[in-house]
Amino acid sequence: MVVPEDYGNSDVIDFVTFSTTADATDFGNLSAARSLNGGGANSIRSLCAGGQAPGVSNVIDFVAIASTGNASDFGDLTDQRGYCAGMANDTRQITSGGLDPGYSNIIDFVEMASTGNAVDFGNLTSTPALNTNCASPTRGINCGGTAVSGGGTNLNIIDFIEISSTGNAVDFGDLIVANKQQSTLSSLTRAIMGTGNDPSLTNTNIAYVTMATEGNAADFGDVTVGRTSMSGASNSTRGVFMGGLTPTRLNVIDYITIASTGNAIDFGNLTRAIGSAAGVASPTRALKGGGNTPYVAEIDKIEIATTGNAIDFGDLIP
Repeated sequence: MVVPEDYGNSDVIDFVTFSTTADATDFGNLSAARSLNGGGANSIRSLCAGGQAPGVSNVIDFVAIASTGNASDFGDLTDQRGYCAGMANDTRQITSGGLDPGYSNIIDFVEMASTGNAVDFGNLTSTPALNTNCASPTRGINCGGTAVSGGGTNLNIIDFIEISSTGNAVDFGDLIVANKQQSTLSSLTRAIMGTGNDPSLTNTNIAYVTMATEGNAADFGDVTVGRTSMSGASNSTRGVFMGGLTPTRLNVIDYITIASTGNAIDFGNLTRAIGSAAGVASPTRALKGGGNTPYVAEIDKIEIATTGNAIDFGDLIP
């Protein structure tokens, strides 16, 4: 998910059941309204870390996915910050980079099954905000961003960490193009980085890395229409990029087969042109939630194994 524009903060938590269609149901509320936060989830818990509220926040909230109710206080980050990135495996959640309000290289971690304040994991090799993260069961990947050390320009840096350990991030390689606000998705083995803001809004490039081995990102192919602020989602075999900005908002849905390479293929269209929405997936369905025109509450759904236009799933709670 990428959020290049700040249209205000919300404390709403919604949920949907992937196998049904209907408006989103109120799950509860965050402990404080905020945006541009990090996060991560395993099959049991989902965490929301930091963010803008409207000043920077150090709050970590969590919910038990199978229940409903307001988020509970998990603890605090080691440093308050927004515009950060997050990822998780089954045991740990990682928050990296961001603005505090200066650019930050901090990596924090928490143990998903417990509660308590975040612990310092180490430092990134740069000080990025608007960076993106992906995780395999063992490794965490940090990509791109923008940093004060680069004079506000974009970074081509890829770092990695071994999630079960602690220590400073290690250089993994370089992106094909210095970038920020990329749309990322992954399988258990590959991380895919789609387009971004380089600062062109018509970048078509899709890059990938194999998370178990270090090296520069390789060219995967191109999306069907150059754009930024797409919503990425995937299961273990297919990835989809939904919507985006040129800065005109688009309704395009592209798909790729993650284990291969090649240009993205037209999947169909969203129910409306949209950018900066959330993308999530189950093993069978992908959902696009919200987005800005400047604001919509609609949730679209697609069946990942097929192709065709998205169908209205329901609406988020205002």
